[in-house]
Amino acid sequence: MKQDLSLYIHIPFCKKKCFYCDFCSAVSTSDRKEQYIQLLLSELETYAKLHTQSTIKTIFIGGGTPSTLPPHLFNKVFSKIHQHFTIAANAEISVEVNPESATIDFLHTLKQNGVNRLSFGVQSFNDEILKKIGRAHNSKTAVQAIKNAQNMGFNNINLDLMYGLPGQTLEHYQHSLQIALSLNILHISAYNLIVEEDTVLKKQLQNNLITIPTEDLQIQMYELGKEILAQNGFHQYEISNFAKEGYECKHNLCYWQRGSYLGVGQSAHGFIKDNLPFRYYHSHRFVEYQAEIEKESYPNKQYISKEDAMFETIMLGLRLVKGFDLNIFKEEFQIDFCEYYKLALQKLQEQNLLNIQNNRVFLSDKGLKLQNQVLLEFMQ
Repeated sequence: MKQDLSLYIHIPFCKKKCFYCDFCSAVSTSDRKEQYIQLLLSELETYAKLHTQSTIKTIFIGGGTPSTLPPHLFNKVFSKIHQHFTIAANAEISVEVNPESATIDFLHTLKQNGVNRLSFGVQSFNDEILKKIGRAHNSKTAVQAIKNAQNMGFNNINLDLMYGLPGQTLEHYQHSLQIALSLNILHISAYNLIVEEDTVLKKQLQNNLITIPTEDLQIQMYELGKEILAQNGFHQYEISNFAKEGYECKHNLCYWQRGSYLGVGQSAHGFIKDNLPFRYYHSHRFVEYQAEIEKESYPNKQYISKEDAMFETIMLGLRLVKGFDLNIFKEEFQIDFCEYYKLALQKLQEQNLLNIQNNRVFLSDKGLKLQNQVLLEFMQ
């Protein structure tokens, strides 16, 4: 199969589990890490055989915390990728790192392997808030780790920041944004806290051990973030993502524009946009993931109906501030979007939630804050 692909690799190891996290991640032993990487290398070989003529345009190694991997295992992963895949000359190669494990040795390993984009999981520059959400670093550690990366030549850096955190005020969030801006960062992902089931944070809330900002205050934080970032040369290109011009995350754009990508590793998901597009996913459980690898094929493969593909295009496309192209929609599905969704569009435009201009459909400023409400209209 010949097509451009993105590659996601999941590293499910962490120094400790954050209180809000429901991702596939856990503290683990050196032996388990070695065992896991061997499975991951086998999986990379399998997909390479299925995509011998494809070119990898972006790579994203996430987790968990990839920076908890020892350098020799990281070298093995990249050696396998370069051995079996064709990597585009201008490929964006990203790795998620946490401040407390972004050692000089690890950053050097990334540099040697051609990594050209880092995503730091900072969340906040307020030490009390970091403790409340179970992070393993403090603000000083975060600032130093980012400066170390910049001194080593990493220019394209993203910071993850969160709002709506326990005990967080508008002033706290503004302070974190200002510190991020003082570090000459080129990309900021500003996420609203979502309290997931079966997390420490959820139990703390249920037991009235913590409080989180009201919905109104969280909206104020969102608006403040947009304003401050815009004033400092960042443009919002997706609901939660802001970048200096030319530094948008190419890998995530692949997801939102429904490009094909391989998902490698425990709990990873992939999507192949073929004549019969399909998604596949791996189990969260290590033993089940191990069994899936032995089959040397796409695990848990699910073909996507035309109706589901249409809704995915709308759902993902409307995350982008510029929305999606009506001509591309018509070419793929042989359907006139404006005619097919005439009643929904009329209602959403009357409510000032959605716009259609220059042959693109996109959310209004109001709609960006109410995306779920908009999507319900396309599910009728």
